[in-house]
Amino acid sequence: MIDFGSTPPTPEFNPISRTHLANYRRVYRASEDRARIEGDPKEALRSYLAAYDEIGASKVVIKARDVETTFGLKIRNEDVAAFCRDHAPRFIGFAGVDPHKGMAALRELERAVNELGLRGLNIQCFESKVAINDAKLYPSMPSALSLTFRSISMSASTFRRTAPWSTAGRHCSIK
Repeated sequence: MIDFGSTPPTPEFNPISRTHLANYRRVYRASEDRARIEGDPKEALRSYLAAYDEIGASKVVIKARDVETTFGLKIRNEDVAAFCRDHAPRFIGFAGVDPHKGMAALRELERAVNELGLRGLNIQCFESKVAINDAKLYPSMPSALSLTFRSISMSASTFRRTAPWSTAGRHCSIK
C-alpha cells in the first residue's frame, strides 16, 4: 500500500494561516477537528507512525509546498527531506516549488533533488493560481525530466469562487 499524500502531525507541516484555503477549512472543520490529536506532540507523531505500521504501508509520500507568492505559505523542502531521512525507508519526499519564482524555482528544484534527496515534484496549481498548461510551468517540466523522477502537478476544486476553473480536476504525471 502506498499513501500518496500524507501530512505528519508536526508544526512544520501544519503552518497556521488565516486565509490559505479558508473555505476548505470551513467545510472540513468538523472532520479536521476529530482527526486532530490533542496533547503531547511526541505522542501524536508516535501514533501517526504506528498507524502506517498497523496498515502495512510500504511507502508514504510527504510533499513540500511553496505557495508563497499567492498565499504566503510554504512547507519547506528541508523539512520534508529531514522527516523522510529520519523515518526512512518508508517515507519518500517530493519537492515543492512556486512557479511564479521563475529561475529561482528551478534552482530550488535541482537543489531539492541533488542535495536534499527529494524524489518528486509537487506543484499545487490551484493554490498557485495557474492552469496546468500555464507557461510558468514549462521551465519546471524539462528540469524535472532531466532529474529522472516523477513530476506531479495537482489541481482540484477548492470551494473558492476566484479559483481558475480551467485547473479543476487535471493531473499530470511524467516519468
